[in-house]
Amino acid sequence: MHDSNNGFQDFVADNFTPLAILIDDKGNVKKINEAGLLFFDQSKKHINDIFSKVFLDVFESIFGECRKYQETLRVPVFYNFNQPTKKQFSVTITPFTENTSEELYLLVFQVIMGNMRFTVASYDVKPIESKSELKEFIDELQAANEEIKASNEELTTLNEELSTYKNMLEQMVQERTFELERQRTQFKNIINNLPGAVLKYRIDADGKDRLVFLSDQAEDLWEIPKEDALNNINLHWEIAFEEDIPQMRQQLMESASNMTKWNSQWRIKTKSGKIKWLEGLAIPEKKEDGAIEWDTIILDITQRKIVENSLKAQKALLEQTESIAKVGSWEWDVAKDQVIWSKEIFNIFDLDEKNGAPRFKNHGKLFSESSFKKLTKCVEDAIEHTKPFEVELEAITSKGDIKYCIARGSVRKNKYENVSQLFGSFQDITHRKKAEIKWKESQEDYKAMADSMPGVVLKYQLNPDFSEKLLYLSKGAEELHEIPHQEALDNFSLVRERLHPEDLSSFSDSIKKSAEDLSLWKKEYRILLPNGKIKWAEGRGMPKKMPDGSVIWNSIIMDISDKVKITQELREINDQLDLAIETAKLGVWVYDTQAEEGKWNDVLYDIFGISKEEFASNNNIWEDLLCPEDRERVIKVFNKISQGERISSYQYAIIRPDGEKRYILASGGPFKQSKDANKLVGINIDVTQIKLYEQELIKAKENAQKSEAKIREKNIALEKANTELDRFVYSVSHDLRAPIASAIGLSQIALNSTNLEEINHLNTLKVKTLNKLDHFIKDILDYSRNSRLEVKGEAVNWRETIDLILIEYHQAIQEKDIEIIVNIEGEEAFYTDKLRINIILNNLFSNAFKFLKDYTSEHKIEILVNSNTTFAEIKVSDNGIGIEAERVDKVFDMFYRANDLKPGSGIGLYILKESLNKLNGEINLQSKVGTGTSFFLKIPALETIN
Repeated sequence: MHDSNNGFQDFVADNFTPLAILIDDKGNVKKINEAGLLFFDQSKKHINDIFSKVFLDVFESIFGECRKYQETLRVPVFYNFNQPTKKQFSVTITPFTENTSEELYLLVFQVIMGNMRFTVASYDVKPIESKSELKEFIDELQAANEEIKASNEELTTLNEELSTYKNMLEQMVQERTFELERQRTQFKNIINNLPGAVLKYRIDADGKDRLVFLSDQAEDLWEIPKEDALNNINLHWEIAFEEDIPQMRQQLMESASNMTKWNSQWRIKTKSGKIKWLEGLAIPEKKEDGAIEWDTIILDITQRKIVENSLKAQKALLEQTESIAKVGSWEWDVAKDQVIWSKEIFNIFDLDEKNGAPRFKNHGKLFSESSFKKLTKCVEDAIEHTKPFEVELEAITSKGDIKYCIARGSVRKNKYENVSQLFGSFQDITHRKKAEIKWKESQEDYKAMADSMPGVVLKYQLNPDFSEKLLYLSKGAEELHEIPHQEALDNFSLVRERLHPEDLSSFSDSIKKSAEDLSLWKKEYRILLPNGKIKWAEGRGMPKKMPDGSVIWNSIIMDISDKVKITQELREINDQLDLAIETAKLGVWVYDTQAEEGKWNDVLYDIFGISKEEFASNNNIWEDLLCPEDRERVIKVFNKISQGERISSYQYAIIRPDGEKRYILASGGPFKQSKDANKLVGINIDVTQIKLYEQELIKAKENAQKSEAKIREKNIALEKANTELDRFVYSVSHDLRAPIASAIGLSQIALNSTNLEEINHLNTLKVKTLNKLDHFIKDILDYSRNSRLEVKGEAVNWRETIDLILIEYHQAIQEKDIEIIVNIEGEEAFYTDKLRINIILNNLFSNAFKFLKDYTSEHKIEILVNSNTTFAEIKVSDNGIGIEAERVDKVFDMFYRANDLKPGSGIGLYILKESLNKLNGEINLQSKVGTGTSFFLKIPALETIN
């Protein structure tokens, strides 16, 4: 769209000349090239003074890598400059050598037309719980059989040792009890050698108690200095467990009343945090004055208590083992045909223990015909060949129920080496057997389920010689790896060949580590298909060591390509949200009313002039900074917010720690998008400059009594400022806060969701919300620049200016097939303020694109410019939806929206009009609903204005 070669050269010079900064290894600025001086302030001596925190956070890590390896780095990072026009630059940093001993680096920015976009793969993807649970369920079923087989062997041994071990435990308890009694008998003879404390305890006739004597060992026992304990007996009572004290005191009173031996056990918690069990033994003695004294020894029985509790638990465990394991023992006297059963066998057959066990010749009633034949054959072989047996049988209870059991037996010979007895165990395996039957019946169902579920279910074996084999593979492999199912099952190398070369080494290492540690295998990796397409996959599997030394994984592999993409997009959206908050200088706070804990963003720390550490140590420090005249009112407002009321706008002043006074515009309310009903959220904006401007206008009004014209002008300015401030307050409370709150809520819902379709929908809504916020922030920035910056005359290249603006709408032009007509007349140089021309044209174009008709595909926007050295006339027309006649006069009012069908803040045309006023320009419009709108502008050159 450039008219001449010179225009082309100028465009390249303005947009593609690299900007260069020479810095040392500390970040100090040494030199800036000529192009860089247009964008960087030469007075700034350190990069921290030049760039924003957002850019520096990214740059620091890049700079560190460059310094470490002394290599040039070009990275997908960009930085936006706003002066003199907004452009995007890529960043390159390289070591730089000069004739100096300093370590120097060259930082180069290169312009980028359009938007830069880059992606970073995520390595933190949340697993799909339902599929993982399915896999764990299959693992458990497959492992159940192995565990049951192992338990059978253990239970056989346990059954044989049960009686002996039980007797041993009872003997140990009896011996221990006897030992304790013996120790008590010898107590007085060995008191000085006992590992405990000796004391004399006294209760006076008036009921007061105290210690008369205390041995040195007491200090180690109670961790209380001896003198302190003698002077204050309550120190002993204070460390005793509260629930143990009543029993101790009752036992003391009984001992005093009956003059009997006192023996008590209780717990204490010492100063160091140790919990001890103590036992006290004492004989009371009544004194002539009515007092009673006990010569007492206190023993530390903590270890004894631990042993006793352990023995009780083991004894109870042994008593319950037979019932829990459903294993009973039996004996059979072959010659007498007498059978003895343990209690559990009677339970298995639902027989009354009082009637005794039936003779072996009557056992045929207890089993199915085929099972009794098997049992009889095993018994005969055991007697004939003196060998043990194990057989699975089908038993019939007295109630007619069918149970599955395992009978085990061994022979016992008499002194003549003849088999006189058989003994063994009988185990009820009904539950296991039914589970096996059900498992076998459901194998085909599971196979069909594995084949139909998304992803790949497989059983993988790694042998000690590192050879590998697929024992099972679901048909999902055809979709994920695009390999025929049977070929992949027969040749695992075909699957390996699909692994991305960059992931092959780490994939193998993850399997080796899982095999060595027998830890969960979990790996995210890429699959490279023959057509060049890349898929992301996540594999999970729990290894199991086999007797032959091999390791088997029952694993599931899922295609997570969509999740990786969504996570990446979500990260980019959150980065945009953070950037939007930073750009708008919004101080955001969140307060948890239940935890009474608040969180601030960096902008809010800067507004209040305090550090994160100061806020962390005192969450209420902001109350101390409130101006005295505002403190009570603001705290009342905060209490209303805490009670669930939403406050759209309130103002107050603070005195920062450095003494500076700041004016704050705030809003807040409950965070309704959060599942946590205890959270509040609010926004604070520093409006000090607006407040000072308002105060200046008031002061000017008071001091301008001598000039009626000035008074009128100041009044108008003040009224306008107040009106704009009121509208700005409303905008902040709605147009800024609402999109941020919505985006936060949508992010929270997306993070908690595993539904890809729902996450995509939420991300689409979030992008629309952030685009709306971004557009509004740009409008506010344009309004701020127009209000603050002085008019500056420069020659305007109409073609270049219009082309650069249209580039921003390139995507919309392509998607909607919009016809753009640009006609520029006049070769003379036209001097005006380029910044405001950009604001004016950008808002005109934005309006034209926004209000296109949705119900037609024929869209046209026409731009006509006719300029000379004195005036420039501009016409921007579209065939959009048009403006109703009764709304035409209000379209240039602040925050007025001429059409309710299209989104927008209503500030664009107001900023256009304000910018045009700065240039003494004129604007008119013609519009017809359903036909379109035309804007006519006439702008005098700055030389004419001057």
